[in-house]
Amino acid sequence: MTQEVYNNWSIVFQAITAIGLVYFAWKQTQINNRLKELEDYAAISIVPSGIQLIIMNVGKINLYLKKYDIGLNTENFSESILIPAGTGQYSNIRISISNFSPTMDLKLYLTDELGEKYLTKGKVFTEAIQARSKIEGTPQTATVPESMPSQVVITNMNVWVFKTIKFPWNL
Repeated sequence: MTQEVYNNWSIVFQAITAIGLVYFAWKQTQINNRLKELEDYAAISIVPSGIQLIIMNVGKINLYLKKYDIGLNTENFSESILIPAGTGQYSNIRISISNFSPTMDLKLYLTDELGEKYLTKGKVFTEAIQARSKIEGTPQTATVPESMPSQVVITNMNVWVFKTIKFPWNL
């Protein structure tokens, strides 16, 4: 009878061990999936420089810029532009002064090496002044006539990037 009790407890112990192993394997798979997500995250940083925006990839996977919308400025590239990860390289976007606005929405349409699509959203804030072109040979203290055409000069530009998310955009 003791051998029979021992066999029954052995089966119970084996069943509990099997359930524990299945639970451990399931948890380990979740951990591995989360680590993979962290390794391949996409993140963009944008720094203004004059009237252009410097786009840097601060994530862990190469990204390709397909299109951007900044206020009324839009450009759709026939060939995607590589923004490499981890190299310190960047891409420039020039903003047209004719479409100047003090606050502009920013959207970047990106893909990665695996074909995943990403959307980066943000805002561009600019401060501007009206400046008159200087007549050559006129001293600095001379007044420029009111009839001279004026042009917008950007004095300060700030960019806020809110988030880069996976988004199934279509162009």
